[in-house]
Amino acid sequence: MRMKHLLMLLAMVLATPAIAQEAAPDPLMAAENQIVTAWESLQSARGVLNIAVQLDIADMALPVQASGPFAYKKHEGKRLFRVDLGGDITAPSVSPTAALPVEALGVFDGAVANVMTNMLFQKTVMRHKPAEKDLAVGGDALFKALHEDCDVRLLGDRAFNAISCYVIEADVRTPGDDVLEPVKWNLCFAKDTGLPVLAQAFDRRGRVIFKSFMTDIALNPALNLAQFTFVAPSDARIVEGDDFSQLIPIPR
Repeated sequence: MRMKHLLMLLAMVLATPAIAQEAAPDPLMAAENQIVTAWESLQSARGVLNIAVQLDIADMALPVQASGPFAYKKHEGKRLFRVDLGGDITAPSVSPTAALPVEALGVFDGAVANVMTNMLFQKTVMRHKPAEKDLAVGGDALFKALHEDCDVRLLGDRAFNAISCYVIEADVRTPGDDVLEPVKWNLCFAKDTGLPVLAQAFDRRGRVIFKSFMTDIALNPALNLAQFTFVAPSDARIVEGDDFSQLIPIPR
């Protein structure tokens, strides 16, 4: 599963054996069905999203840590998303004495996705019309995307911040050459909401190169539609498409 299936982080139906002429329940399928059912019942949610990313680009190690509010809302058959992140990027080659501030804003209005970063003294906006799986935060679209690209298995149950979760692991079948693309995902889905409350991505060396987790979750709050509208700042660089590396202002 490519990194872009994340931001917004992220079905091959397994055959079940016949026992006494009845199909035995497949634990992974049962867990996925429960997660999808819970996700479909969720009308809105808000909370805090925390992320940590390890970027190794052009011989530079750029650790990023950020957090901020997220919002999700169903409206007229569409799924709307917004996340506002602020944090720090450690870049000794650029700023030897202190971490640099970094900001990221992602807004999906049901048709167009806009992602803006403000880092290394440059505002960049990427906009595109994603396929369904590219903004799969939860539900059946996420599992279709996972099964398309990965070998998926259920690891069991665990509690994360007192939330009962299913733990699912996904190994990418054919990793790409891009060092930013993970080869393995570890995902914790809340049983009662279907939200991916914890997600981790690993590289070929087994390092965690991406981690996100949700805190302070409120279920089905009233949300203003205006917050799912995006207007690009006049001083931002605009790029079209879904090449997320364009959001990082490095020499190319």
